[in-house]
Amino acid sequence: MRKTSLIVCLLVSTGLCGCVRMLAKTSQVPRAGEIMKAPPERGLKVMQVFDNSPARMAGIESGDIIMQYGQYLIVDDASFFLARTHYEDSAQRTVEVVIYRRSRQMLLTVPTGWLGVMTADSDKVSESFWALMNNVKAKWEIPEYMYDREFKGQFNGGPAKFLAQAKVLVDQAERDRTLTPVQIMIARIYMILDDAPEEDLRRQAELLKELFSTQPVSFIHMLGNDKFYADHRYLPAIACLNHYLKFSPDDVSIRLNVGFAYNELGMYDEADRATDYVFEHELGISDYGRYVAYINKAKAALGRKEYSRSIQLGQKAFEFNPNGGTYPLMLIQLAAAQTGDMGRLKATAQRFQQAFPSKYLEWRLQIDAAEAYGLVKNNQLDAARKLVEKWKDSDRPEGRVRASWRLYPDGMDIARNFSDLMKS
Repeated sequence: MRKTSLIVCLLVSTGLCGCVRMLAKTSQVPRAGEIMKAPPERGLKVMQVFDNSPARMAGIESGDIIMQYGQYLIVDDASFFLARTHYEDSAQRTVEVVIYRRSRQMLLTVPTGWLGVMTADSDKVSESFWALMNNVKAKWEIPEYMYDREFKGQFNGGPAKFLAQAKVLVDQAERDRTLTPVQIMIARIYMILDDAPEEDLRRQAELLKELFSTQPVSFIHMLGNDKFYADHRYLPAIACLNHYLKFSPDDVSIRLNVGFAYNELGMYDEADRATDYVFEHELGISDYGRYVAYINKAKAALGRKEYSRSIQLGQKAFEFNPNGGTYPLMLIQLAAAQTGDMGRLKATAQRFQQAFPSKYLEWRLQIDAAEAYGLVKNNQLDAARKLVEKWKDSDRPEGRVRASWRLYPDGMDIARNFSDLMKS
């Protein structure tokens, strides 16, 4: 995701947030190469360093633990962004950072501002918490038909089990003060899923409001895009990214991500408005950006059952990125199947085969499932049964069809029709 320059408008004050108490100044200057018997108990672990980034040029590597930024100790993401904001506001061009790497402390000089790294809080409690949250995320990402074979026994109890364990962990950490107040706040926001009861969602909104009032915009942007959005927590992602857009309204990538997130929540009018902002304000947009924009609008039209419009927008998306992805063609397949447009179904399948011959073989089951739905719409039941029957001896065809088409608005119509034909 393209990183943008941020206008930091929030002043950092030690009275704003409890985590600042852990953002302690230190006068100690580390010695380069100093040996440490064990990694620091707290810090910020570098998970990824982007190519051609300031971090890469400064010599930071994946696996490094950031211990100090300028004069400030780093204990988590929040303390890093508060320290970073302090030096950005001071107009200082470079800052020294202390990192831990393979039993040694190292002193490096980096530009102030965006580093170009993906990070994670480095402490035992955080590692345990995010391991549980990764199980919740995997439960959504891994197709259900794989639960009883490839992942047998790993998801017994579902997300509720992992969320309950995480709550116990966070409650204990709050009592023991083994996590900072901001880490506690983010964990509690993260544990509330998008389909949670309304009371929980109101509590999440209150926590987000508190977060926005105490943290730099750069930190909110990172949370919204790299944490919540990346992990399919679309409600807090939208809140964070819309807050960030108040300060950087021309960030096209974030506008498009917000539109995508609204679509995932079934908020199709909001998805359209978020995407249309890019066109209405004539923001600079690449061909790939137009591809994503038209995908957003095609999906929103599909969700509103505007099938002809969805097909038109899906075709526009494909034109801007004909070699990039199969998603617009699958959107067109679904819209055509919903209207029983067999000519469109066959033409799109042919285009799919020409553009992505290897993927066509991989997706042939899903394409046939869409065609079978179109045939049923045209009351050609025998032809639909014959088309589906050829898949009866393949590996878990119903589960594979369901796993693919559930990602599209009303795509489960194709999956249910496929299962009904299989049974008949």
